[in-house]
Amino acid sequence: SENGARECISISAPDGQTLRPMLEKAGSLLARNLVEQPGPPPEPQVEEEEEFAAQIAE
Repeated sequence: SENGARECISISAPDGQTLRPMLEKAGSLLARNLVEQPGPPPEPQVEEEEEFAAQIAE
């Protein structure tokens, strides 16, 4: 984003037990993407999406 513009993401969880792992995973992916490749984040890989969905279902 340019000139101080911000981007937002939204995470929804049915309870606190599922929210924390989801936030940790999202934070990890965002941090890794920013370190590896400055600029707009790349599209998530299918494996990451499936792993994330599996963690949510637990």
